[in-house]
Amino acid sequence: MKISMACFGALMVIASMARSTCCGVVAKSNRGIDAIMLSKNVDVQAVRKAIKHAWEGYNTHAVGYDDLAPISLTGQSWLHARATLFDSLDTLYLAGLREEFDAAVEEVLQNLPAVVSTGPLWPAKVFEYHLRVVGGLCGAYALSGNLDLLDAARDAADQVLRAFVSDGLKLPRPNAHMVSSGQPLRHALATIIDHLWPLFDDKQECNSLAGVGSFALEFRFLSRETGDQKYHRAAVDISDAIAAAWSMDKNKDAATALPPLWLQVGGKQCPRTEKSTVSAALGSGGDSFYEYLLKLQLLDPLRTATEREMYDHLVDGLRQQPFLKYYRRSDGRRIAFIVNNAGRQEHLVCFVPGLLALGSISFPKSHGGDLELAEELMEGCIAMYE
Repeated sequence: MKISMACFGALMVIASMARSTCCGVVAKSNRGIDAIMLSKNVDVQAVRKAIKHAWEGYNTHAVGYDDLAPISLTGQSWLHARATLFDSLDTLYLAGLREEFDAAVEEVLQNLPAVVSTGPLWPAKVFEYHLRVVGGLCGAYALSGNLDLLDAARDAADQVLRAFVSDGLKLPRPNAHMVSSGQPLRHALATIIDHLWPLFDDKQECNSLAGVGSFALEFRFLSRETGDQKYHRAAVDISDAIAAAWSMDKNKDAATALPPLWLQVGGKQCPRTEKSTVSAALGSGGDSFYEYLLKLQLLDPLRTATEREMYDHLVDGLRQQPFLKYYRRSDGRRIAFIVNNAGRQEHLVCFVPGLLALGSISFPKSHGGDLELAEELMEGCIAMYE
C-alpha cells in the first residue's frame, strides 16, 4: 500500500502523539486526527486508512504474537507480550477507529490476567514490556477514561516493580518474567527463577540507561490516578540514581557530558561498566530516557527539578561538539546531524527534533530558541532517506 510523503509525515505525528498520551502529556481530546491533519492539508482518510490497514494486517495474521512479519504474513514474538496489541490502543483511539479500539480493549479485558503476562518460561526485557504494555494501557485509559484499563495497567506495573532490586539503588534488572499475581502458581515460579537468575548470569547486574530510565512517566501517572505512592517512589529512586551517576562522571563539568551507558543495578560489579567508559548516546541505549526528561516535567511540573536540570544540561550540550555536525544543502539550507561516538547518526535519534520542538513550546523563555535547531535536525533525518 503506497501513501504520500505528507501522509507518511502525518502517521509520524500520530505515532508521536500516541506515545505521549500516556499520562496526560497530551491532553484528553475526542477530536481524533481530523482537526490536526486538516490544518496541515493532509488527506485525513488516507492516514486513517493506512493505520487501519496496518492494524487489520496484524489482527488477521499475527494475533497472539508481538509483531507481524509483513512479507511472510506470519506472527513473530520477541517480548512474548502481544506488543502490537498494547502499542496500538491509543493510536486506534486517536485515529478515530473506535470500533477497532473497542474490539482491542475487549480482547485485553476478557483475557486478563494472562494477556499481561509473559509466563514463567519467557523472560521479557523489562523496560520494553513497560513501554508497550504499561504505557499502552495507561495511554488508552488516559484517552478513554475506562477504569478497567487503569486496573490492568496497575497489574502490569506491579509485575514490573517485581523486577526492581529490593535493596541498594532499587533499580530494575534488565530481564524478568512478567507474571500476574492473579496467576499464583506461575507467579511464585517466576519469582523464584528471577531471584536465582543473577547468581548464574552477571549481566543481570547491570542495565542500559534506557533500560533504567524509561519508567518514571507511567509510574508517576499511576500514582496520580490511583493514589498509590509506591510507583512515584520508584520513579524518584530512578531519577536520583541516574542524576548521581551523571554527576560522578569525571567530565561532569563539560557541557557535553552525558550519563553513563551502563548502570549497576545489583549487588555485584556490573561486567559492562568496566569495559565501557563512554557516555550514552541519544540513540540506542539512551533514547527513551532523554525523551522522558521533558515529558515528566509536563506531567508533574512541581516535583521534577532533577529532571529539569538534566534536560537543560542535555539541550545545552547538544549545541556543542562532538554531538552536532552541520552541512549545507545545495539550496543553501543548513541541516544538522546528531552523531554518536563512531561519528554516525542513528535512526533512533530522530525523536530529538520533536523533543526540542515540544520543549521550545513548553518552555519558551529558556528553550524558545531550540525550535530552529529542531528544524535543522529534522531536515537531517529526512536527508538520511533521500
